[in-house]
Amino acid sequence: MRILSLYCGAGGIDEGLRQAGFITTVAVEGDPSEPKFSKDACETFHLNHPEAEIINKPVGEVKSTFGKFDMVVGGPPCPEFSRAKTGRTLNPCEVNHFWEIVESTKAKYWIMENVQDVIKVCNRKNYLVNCADYGVPQTRIRRIFTNL
Repeated sequence: MRILSLYCGAGGIDEGLRQAGFITTVAVEGDPSEPKFSKDACETFHLNHPEAEIINKPVGEVKSTFGKFDMVVGGPPCPEFSRAKTGRTLNPCEVNHFWEIVESTKAKYWIMENVQDVIKVCNRKNYLVNCADYGVPQTRIRRIFTNL
């Protein structure tokens, strides 16, 4: 199965997939406003998932370069939707990149994770999950979009 991980960070979603028996094929992480974070995240991802090709560029810059994938996963940046951010604009740009890539790669499956208020710009089947119910040592409400 070919799996594309967008906004991969250090690879948390990919680690869950690995534990379920799936290996990420290509991972993308790149934030031009935080180049050190992106570099460190890519290095950490590589240490944990050495079999994946890692692209250190913004998703928007590479979104038209992907072929077919069976699954697309990711957690687009969430500050625009976070209740902790004052003056948030609800700019759906990165979330839209995710869905454009799901469509262009003809992915059969997808998983997108984000904060709960992303629902204001993304009206798709989803689940609201408190990660504390699954062992995370804090109340962390997340919205999970998937067709699995």
